[in-house]
Amino acid sequence: MHILAASSSLRAIRAIRYRDVGIWLPEPADTRISASLESPSRLRTATSRRTATKKPTTPALAYSHLADSTLADLGIDFGTAIVNKRIETFRLGDLGPFNREDPLELAVFASDRKTVRKTVRANILRTDLPASALIRVDPSLWITCPELTVMLLAKQLSPIELAQVIMELCGSHSLHPDPTARHEPPRYNVSPVMSLEGLAAFAQTARVRGDKATLRTAYQLACEHSASPMETNVTLLLSASPALGGYGFPKPALNAPLMPPDEDLPHLSQQSYALDLFWQDCLADIECEGTEHHLDPLTANASGDAISAWRSGHILKEESDRRRLRELQYLGIQVIPVTSYDLRSEYRTRSVARALAKRFQTCGVTDVSDVIARIDNPAAAATRAALLEKLSLVPAVPS
Repeated sequence: MHILAASSSLRAIRAIRYRDVGIWLPEPADTRISASLESPSRLRTATSRRTATKKPTTPALAYSHLADSTLADLGIDFGTAIVNKRIETFRLGDLGPFNREDPLELAVFASDRKTVRKTVRANILRTDLPASALIRVDPSLWITCPELTVMLLAKQLSPIELAQVIMELCGSHSLHPDPTARHEPPRYNVSPVMSLEGLAAFAQTARVRGDKATLRTAYQLACEHSASPMETNVTLLLSASPALGGYGFPKPALNAPLMPPDEDLPHLSQQSYALDLFWQDCLADIECEGTEHHLDPLTANASGDAISAWRSGHILKEESDRRRLRELQYLGIQVIPVTSYDLRSEYRTRSVARALAKRFQTCGVTDVSDVIARIDNPAAAATRAALLEKLSLVPAVPS
């Protein structure tokens, strides 16, 4: 049997979410295939997140991290876990190439089962891990659960990179499973497969070798309900500590539901709003205006009908965005737009930070004087530029 672990397990989870394919999980007391990784009642609607009546919810996973049962109780011979036999990863879709720089990562339960192959890396696990630590794809292929995957990745990633992974798994988007497929857009409107509460519970129960300091920092940085990589990156840029290159603002609520008072509803076009990054204390909302999932008629090989449809859709979206902006301002919320272009320049991100800091300062609820003092600090700017390079999902362009 093969057990995908760490980065290879993350690829598998992305393949499942990206293609919306089911994956199966054994009950602790029953080795039969019986439950889905994602909730059977997950949201399948394609409604826009801007008109959602509530923020995405974390599905009720079909296992408990606090259960007394362990992997050893499953009755499976994990001594058969091997790393040298050929593995047919096509069963989870095209996970991309494995090489010395990005090896296939597999789990074993004994040090003498480790491999000497240069394109394969072994992760040694304990059989007393919670029974939910492994998820079965078929009788001969397993993957580590999202929580265990994150804990194993803590040995390989920086706190910022690990926080990005956590927010992806706790959010409603998924990157393409092939790390070399930079041109492929993320998959949106998928259900989260992990929660911060679940990660904390698993980490308290499981004994896993890893960088606990990195995991702890990433956990503190991460937020739930991110709907896109851009929302994740803007959140980390604004709320990460200055030592990591961030501005040090309080963490926002992502895709927070806003329910206007009944007396205001006659003056509004919708009964509720979902705000990208929302600070309740000062009623500030940062809206991420990414374009990576839209057709670009200037670069795409599109037909005349496709271009006409794109133009009509673009006009309707512009009208809807302007109306939404007016209505949020009517409700007393300051909307600060951020584009993907802004994130490609440290200089341009400062204008975003200044606008947010000014709002905090005007409201006087939370003291951000230290944030204001750092915005134009040359030493801090160099650290922020390094962070932006880490966060960027596309090659940087000149400012």
